[in-house]
Amino acid sequence: MSEKKTIFLLRHGKTEYPNCYIGSRDVSLSTEGKMQIAGLQGDIQALGVDHIISSPMQRCRQTCEILFPGREFEYDADLREIDFGSWEGLTFAEIVKTDPVLVDQWAEWSLDFCFPEGESIGCFVDRVKKVGNRISQLHEKKILLVCHGGVARALLCHYLGLGPENYLLFQLEKGKFSSMDLYDGLGVLTGLNLG
Repeated sequence: MSEKKTIFLLRHGKTEYPNCYIGSRDVSLSTEGKMQIAGLQGDIQALGVDHIISSPMQRCRQTCEILFPGREFEYDADLREIDFGSWEGLTFAEIVKTDPVLVDQWAEWSLDFCFPEGESIGCFVDRVKKVGNRISQLHEKKILLVCHGGVARALLCHYLGLGPENYLLFQLEKGKFSSMDLYDGLGVLTGLNLG
C-alpha cells in the first residue's frame, strides 16, 4: 500500500442566498457565514495542513482569509461550483415553476444534461476529476480544499470510486469539513460534516 495522504474538504460558510442555487454567481459570505467560519478556526488550524487549495470564488476566498490570515493559498478554477446558468439565484420551487420539463430531465441524471445557459454535468464532472487527480499527485501529505457543496460531493464520489450519479448520498453542510485518507488516489472516508 502506498503512503497515506489526507484530504480535508471544507464547504464555504453561509451566504446571503439560503436555499438558492448559487454556482457561478460570485457572492460573499453573510455575516452569519463569517462568524460560522471564525468559530471553525481552531479546529481547522489544529489539522496541521501542509497545503491549502481553494476555489477562486469570493465565498471560498473569504473562508480561507478568515481561517488563515496572512497565509498563502493556491487557487484552482476547477474547484468552482457548477454553473447553474439561468437558474442562478433561484430556489428549487421557483425553478420547478418556470422549467418543470427541464427539472424532470435533470432528475433523470445524465452527464449530457446542461443547465439552461450554464454548464453540463459532464463538463463539471470532468473538471472535478481533473483537479482530483492533480491533488492526489501532490507531494504534500495533508491538504485542505476549500470549495463548494457540489464540488465536494463530486470529489467524494471520485475518490471513493463511486459513480458521479451518487453525489446525493452525501449531505454536506456549509461551514463543515469532511476528511478522507488517500492511497494511490483511492479514498477511505474518515469523517463527514466535522467542526
